[in-house]
Amino acid sequence: MKPHEWLGFVASALVYSAIFLIAVIVYGGPGARAAAVASALVACFSQYIGQDQSRRAYVASIYVAYLGFILALLALILFARGI
Repeated sequence: MKPHEWLGFVASALVYSAIFLIAVIVYGGPGARAAAVASALVACFSQYIGQDQSRRAYVASIYVAYLGFILALLALILFARGI
């Protein structure tokens, strides 16, 4: 993959995640808001861990990112239920 293609994927993921978080935080109920904010904080933590160049940090960053995706899914479910 060429660097400009990779940058396009990263930029679109950033835009979609920002739209999702803003929509859930603004229009969601208290449970959905809490899950969305927790998802964002876990995603930041994943990026922070990923700055280390070791293999263990890389694997930990992936697991923490999966946790962020699970929290985002929880926020979406709570948002759909109006909680």
